[in-house]
Amino acid sequence: LLSVWLSLVVEARTDDHLYWKPYLASLPQEYSLPLTCSRTEISTLPGYLRDKVDDQLDQVDRSYLRLRSHFPSLDRDRFIWGFCTVNSRAVYLQKDPRDEYSGTVTGSQGPRSRR
Repeated sequence: LLSVWLSLVVEARTDDHLYWKPYLASLPQEYSLPLTCSRTEISTLPGYLRDKVDDQLDQVDRSYLRLRSHFPSLDRDRFIWGFCTVNSRAVYLQKDPRDEYSGTVTGSQGPRSRR
């Protein structure tokens, strides 16, 4: 969803988005990642990498097609740009197995922050 948000915000360019303008201006205009390579370039990758890129392209294309039904003017290249922007800045952490809490505790009073 953030990929869509970034794509749409950059395309909007209205005064309502002036708050984000410095941040958006700092983002790369394009990426040099396997996901953005041509089909010919992808075909030259070793099989184990090509399979990963193909899987990721399939996932991105499925997401794009689902969102396109809600945002008909959403451009595929802008969507991929947004996807790359978000995922190149995201930090994915696995839960530490030594942590006995999941982040919230559910009790009779509903979810609350852990201690």
